[in-house]
Amino acid sequence: MAEHRIEGRNHFSSIYMPVEVQEGRQPIPLGSRIRIQCDCIAIDDEMPWLLAIIRDTRMRLSEAAKLYKNDIILEVPIP
Repeated sequence: MAEHRIEGRNHFSSIYMPVEVQEGRQPIPLGSRIRIQCDCIAIDDEMPWLLAIIRDTRMRLSEAAKLYKNDIILEVPIP
């Protein structure tokens, strides 16, 4: 705001961010991941498959959502 000479109050200025995170972020339990995977396969629709691609490849949502079928080539050493 100061850089662009914008008048007004910065609503984020009073937010406290702790230096140390008290509790680490826990992974999704294996049983839940397997259930999600089975549900994605059973539904056989674009959104569940998108979720499966993100889960299996760790792509960002924007990367996976812009894929075409022809972009995925499995018959190579590194798909």
